[in-house]
Amino acid sequence: MQGHWRLYDVTMGAQTSAKVTAPAGPVTAQLLSSTVPSDVLPPNDVPASDQIKTKTPVIFVHGFGETASVWSDNGDTMLSTVDSINGVMSLRFDYTKTDHNWVDNPANGPALARYIKAVAAASAQGHGPGKVIVVTFSMGGLLTRYAATMGGAAGDISMVVTIGAPNDGSFLGNARTLICGSSSTLFAAAELAQPGICTQWDAASAMGVFAPEILLLPKLPSSIPVLHAIAGDEIYAWKTWAGTFDINFLGDGVVPTWSALDKRPGGSADDTYKWVTNPIVPGNWSVMHLLLKSYQPVIQLTHDYIQTWVQAHPPQAPAQAAPALGGLAYWLAGGGSWYVHDEQIQISQGPSGLTGDANWNAGGAVIIGHVQIAFTLRPDGSLAGTFTTPSTYTYPPGGPGGFPIPGPADGPQQGQSFILVPVAPMLAKSVPASGIGNPYICQLGLPLPSQYCGA
Repeated sequence: MQGHWRLYDVTMGAQTSAKVTAPAGPVTAQLLSSTVPSDVLPPNDVPASDQIKTKTPVIFVHGFGETASVWSDNGDTMLSTVDSINGVMSLRFDYTKTDHNWVDNPANGPALARYIKAVAAASAQGHGPGKVIVVTFSMGGLLTRYAATMGGAAGDISMVVTIGAPNDGSFLGNARTLICGSSSTLFAAAELAQPGICTQWDAASAMGVFAPEILLLPKLPSSIPVLHAIAGDEIYAWKTWAGTFDINFLGDGVVPTWSALDKRPGGSADDTYKWVTNPIVPGNWSVMHLLLKSYQPVIQLTHDYIQTWVQAHPPQAPAQAAPALGGLAYWLAGGGSWYVHDEQIQISQGPSGLTGDANWNAGGAVIIGHVQIAFTLRPDGSLAGTFTTPSTYTYPPGGPGGFPIPGPADGPQQGQSFILVPVAPMLAKSVPASGIGNPYICQLGLPLPSQYCGA
């Protein structure tokens, strides 16, 4: 090839030098400009919180028989295009050494789950979204399914983009099983043509249509907000002496369209399933499997999916620091308003100390209960509360309207006491429960309040 050589991105980062020997005479070399943006970390590196800050992390996961460098080969690449989106930090997961093994290999799906969780945690610490976007090619989509389900990383993922994912398998996997398991002659011939195909490529058979491994692999869970699936639909124009004939591959030559566009159960209304077709001219293989992720319409689709998501989910300003747990400032923060499910408690500073008003829904949303509380601040920062009035009720015009009329024993009793114990900023616990709702009370602004205090 006229002495032209290229240095590829390797696992530990961008390779910048190599030793060259020649029989005689001087050797000259030129280092070409890297297609990996300068701000992209080496594969599998987790950014520090002060590196990622409020950016949305996008993790690229390559396919079978590849390395993380495939996202940055040649011209306007997927990696450089996505990384140009304002507010994005591009990252890469590499499992090159074990990509011939099935997704449950500790260095494959389980390692991807750990990586997703670590990046999401760094994002949260940097006051970013605390979740990642995952862009996958081929077998990378299956690793992501494992990481999200068996690896428990679904809660750390906001969106998945799959490109040519063999969700329901590939017939090439079945061919590998047939060739390598049929006879010693075919086995030997296959190994001679492609060393390792029968002795090492276990994942290839596992990706066969109806293979037990792929049938047992859980689908991408519906808890992930959005899935965008992209498939290749190669139509090859074969030019012969008799004319040009169109050959439809019904997929990308490796993964059938129906497999790449398999819908997940209970998916979101925002999910999309699209296929792209190559220009039908002789010699054009644009959407064949290995070329699919480098096809400009696919790159543009992926860019637009991510940009739309990032623009619709701008980083939120970090919440103001809450006062120390317990103490007067803690209980009166946020105007002293606390709630749990259908109950609201207002804590106020009165002339003779802390007072409280509790209101709750006693019959659907039409009967409202009321009670007064006196609070005493305890040395440990908790509040001792005592109900100072009997429970009273407000009815809509015309009375309870068919709802049972609450009796004297249905609400908190005058003289009953309890203690409010600080648990975390904006979250406290009643010991024992106040008698109105569950033991937790929250303030507006608490992250994930539905875990403690309802929607």
